Amino acid sequence: MPVDTRTDVDEISNVRDEEGEKDRPANVTRQKTIQSLISTVKSILSNSDTLATARYSTGGTDAEQLPAHEVKDGGTALVVPLRGNSGSVYVGDESNQPVTLESPKDAFEASVSDLSEIWIRTPQAGDGVGVTFEQ
Repeated sequence: MPVDTRTDVDEISNVRDEEGEKDRPANVTRQKTIQSLISTVKSILSNSDTLATARYSTGGTDAEQLPAHEVKDGGTALVVPLRGNSGSVYVGDESNQPVTLESPKDAFEASVSDLSEIWIRTPQAGDGVGVTFEQ
């Protein structure tokens, strides 16, 4: 059965993510957002001795403190919601989590001395965040 390998693609309606689920293709706005996040991580990398990552899932729907991990003096932590969360992740301190992360392209950056200074709240136990930070 012959296969035509010289065809044109007019429009891509769906792509598959790393888990095999249908996802929309990246558009210019989404690509710029991704490039901005990559630039932030590159900036952290170029000024850091060691870059560490952590993944944290909540045990409930109340605000929870991230586990203690020391952040390099003058360093930053970048918090992103996990793909597959049931809803938005709210980030802040112990008493207030005013920052809303709605999708995996959203991010929260903070200058902290320890990750335990950051608190998150999720709508369902098991939702969570990924964190990149300097050590």
